[in-house]
Amino acid sequence: MRTLILAIAMTAAALGTGVAHADDGIDQTICNQLALGQSPGQVAGELHDGNATITRQRATQRVWQAMPGCPDD
Repeated sequence: MRTLILAIAMTAAALGTGVAHADDGIDQTICNQLALGQSPGQVAGELHDGNATITRQRATQRVWQAMPGCPDD
């Protein structure tokens, strides 16, 4: 289920290329996955697996960029 949600978010991001990353829903998906207990590395792996056009390095950067905006609870 989590992979499906991530794949949907990644598809939406691919269709909205050029849009600021905070507007594409991926940050929220990243925060949700982290809140569910996944490690940043696991979330980055799912980002890459969900959209092969995102390299593992870029996926890792994206997770670390999103983390400060995630709720603390």
